[in-house]
Amino acid sequence: MVKWRIEIIEDFCKGCEICVNICPVTNLYKSGKVDKPVLRMSDRFGYQGYPVVEVVDPTKCTGCHLCDYSCPDLAIHVIKEE
Repeated sequence: MVKWRIEIIEDFCKGCEICVNICPVTNLYKSGKVDKPVLRMSDRFGYQGYPVVEVVDPTKCTGCHLCDYSCPDLAIHVIKEE
């Protein structure tokens, strides 16, 4: 089974939530169809003063890359684990 690692560069994250809102698994969580999201907004703030995204359950990541393709600040990367 392919595993994916999600890297968040908190110094780049501006808390726009695009990655959280576009993640298909996180949307399934919001509709009650899975027990945990892949991503969510954290209670922490980056050095720019914005809330940052955090990885909740990377094992649920499908590797679709929608989060990293849609991030305007290049703050999130999905990496295939060997």
